[in-house]
Amino acid sequence: MTHRERATNAEEIAATLGLDESTVQDILGVLVRAGVLVKRGAGYSVLAPLVTDTRADPEQAAALRRHWAKVSLERLGAPGPDDRFSYSVFTINKKDFAALRKLQSDYYQRVRALIAESEPSELVGLVALHLMQWDPEQRRP
Repeated sequence: MTHRERATNAEEIAATLGLDESTVQDILGVLVRAGVLVKRGAGYSVLAPLVTDTRADPEQAAALRRHWAKVSLERLGAPGPDDRFSYSVFTINKKDFAALRKLQSDYYQRVRALIAESEPSELVGLVALHLMQWDPEQRRP
């Protein structure tokens, strides 16, 4: 039996994510209704890879970006053995910063393509990409 076929229960998921079991049960119900998971005995199995696309709802997308940035920040305090956190604060000219934005976009598209083709679904991952600039000519409100 592959990991994808292995049924994982709400208690196991709650312990892994540090959430209360009732919250996990609610989320699992949504994922079952969405056709992402199927209930198997006391657990749940993945039917289809989970990739979120919130472009249709910019407000929800912003809320999810804040949520996952917070999750990443919390994980930074207690990283797992395979977690990777990197940063670089730098000076750069505007033309090269635009090139960095293009590199980030290309990378993100390649990540999504790899995820879409990945079989079997064995774990949940998070990629959080942040590229920011501080430009004195573009004052924030």
